[in-house]
Amino acid sequence: MQAALILLALAVPWAGEGARYLTYGEVRDVAVQFAEAPEEPAWEAWTRETDKEIRQRVARGAEDSVTNLLLYGASFTGLPRLAGPFEAGGAGPRIRALAAALAGTPDSERLRTARRAIGGAGKSAAEIEKILAANLARFAS
Repeated sequence: MQAALILLALAVPWAGEGARYLTYGEVRDVAVQFAEAPEEPAWEAWTRETDKEIRQRVARGAEDSVTNLLLYGASFTGLPRLAGPFEAGGAGPRIRALAAALAGTPDSERLRTARRAIGGAGKSAAEIEKILAANLARFAS
């Protein structure tokens, strides 16, 4: 039930330009049906905090997708995929290969999306390597 309310509260901000959060008055009739819904005084803060949390989870998921590309992708390197533990530096060559692909002009939508996900536009390969290594360490833990 709470998921439906969250989607209702955040639907307008995802609409594109001119997006805004729904006011409590706009959702009152639906909100009162959910026990988890905040009441009017807390509505604005709740929608903004919930939006922030969801966007952080989506960004983390995008970073995890980049790590999966790093570990198993074949579009940016001829190196073998990693099948075992990767904490002990075994991913170094793949990190360097992906960083080089992302630092240049990515030739595929997948690589362009990966670069956006990690904020790599305009960064050097060395800077991207640090981002990829930190993300891999977080992913592994």
